[in-house]
Amino acid sequence: MDQRLKENADTLVVCLVHNTPLRNRVMEIASRLDLFDPLVLPTHALIWDVLRKAYSVVGQTGVITPFHVSESVREQGGEPETVEEALQLMEAAREVDPSEVVEEIGLRYFEQFHVGAAKRDMLKKLSQAYTREDLMAMINNEQQRLDRATVTDEVSVEHPLMDPVRFMPTSIKIPTGVRWIDHLSFGGHSTGEVVGILAPTGGGKTLTATQLLMAQAWRHNHALLATYEQPLSGDIAERIYCQAFNDRSVDFFRNTPPHLWSREDKIRYAELRDQFGKYLHVLDFAKGRQGGNGVQDLRDAVEALEEINQKPTYLLIDWLWPAARRYCIAHGIPLETGMRARAQAIIADLKVVCTEKSLIGLIFHQLNTEMSRASPARIPVVTDAYELKDFSFMLDACYVIGNRDKESQVMWLGTDKNRRGAPQHVLGKMDGARGRIELAQGVVYDARQGFIPAEQAKAAAKVPIENMTDVDPYI
Repeated sequence: MDQRLKENADTLVVCLVHNTPLRNRVMEIASRLDLFDPLVLPTHALIWDVLRKAYSVVGQTGVITPFHVSESVREQGGEPETVEEALQLMEAAREVDPSEVVEEIGLRYFEQFHVGAAKRDMLKKLSQAYTREDLMAMINNEQQRLDRATVTDEVSVEHPLMDPVRFMPTSIKIPTGVRWIDHLSFGGHSTGEVVGILAPTGGGKTLTATQLLMAQAWRHNHALLATYEQPLSGDIAERIYCQAFNDRSVDFFRNTPPHLWSREDKIRYAELRDQFGKYLHVLDFAKGRQGGNGVQDLRDAVEALEEINQKPTYLLIDWLWPAARRYCIAHGIPLETGMRARAQAIIADLKVVCTEKSLIGLIFHQLNTEMSRASPARIPVVTDAYELKDFSFMLDACYVIGNRDKESQVMWLGTDKNRRGAPQHVLGKMDGARGRIELAQGVVYDARQGFIPAEQAKAAAKVPIENMTDVDPYI
């Protein structure tokens, strides 16, 4: 090893430990780089890794001392010889007076290693470019990173013309698989979006959640459902199995235990389990004391799935109010004053997680009491949220399931908050036996007769066409 190189690395490490402004500047410029070549300078690479981790915790104003670095080196471990040399270097650093470390001098040493690290990083990227298109994409991405102006750690000035893929994601909508949602949204939603679904009690929140779960599994996409009210065992599981079998009613799974299934059903189940079982994930927070940490619990679950290559595409919360209540109880927050603020915080935190992890979030919530008791003829709007009037304004889109007609099982499905779709409403029909809500085909709404077959209305010739709402699910 070049002795001069080692001495310069020793000096730079000591400067980084003792001089906070220097450390902040170096981290801002090169925190994503391996500043020291681990093959040539393994001791300094170990200390640099420790400094990066410590900086992520203490931030720009925190204190990092040689003692803290030494303890972290011992905890992180590594090759015994490397660890011992790192401890000796930190012991020597203790003898240096921090007031004697000058930022400008440290930057001169940093320049040498920064250039080398940038070269290694570029060579690593070049090794992954197999076509001209790969090479041009790599160059453009690097240019965009260099051109982006950072005001603070949290604020950046964006340049939308430099990155149309990120700022015009209209071509990468991911369908939910629930036909009425995909119809109203013009094809689904994009990662980073958080969507709300409102429904009355018993109006189809959990049913829609299980329908979406299985629809994603059919597409070999992972989906994660966090349930805070209904336990997994029972209605939710029954509807999941109903969706999986597709041609079986919910009553079959409620009344027939698995050991009494026919041989054909058992074989079919084994095939479905092997094909799609790994794509459905549920956090059952309905019972016990779990689920009291809000969105942090969801982040932990996503990261755990991410480690085994099963990161979900859709992340569902069923439903918002019990989730907020669980958090308040777990943290001693008065329910009367804390529920509303906590519900808003859950939405805000979920938006951060969905952006960071490239997920699509769905939050289910209830309609207010007045809307839940209204006539099925009344078209609901997204401002009819229970106890949270500004629910929809915090979301990228919000859908509403109205009260269904008890005889026909038809209801209004609507959205008047959809940034990527269009405000509109259609008619849907709940198929409770099959565990799904579908668009109502051949049904119209007449102001005098309610929800009736379109043919009946036209045959009667009493209702002008302009007063009828017909639904074409293929528009």
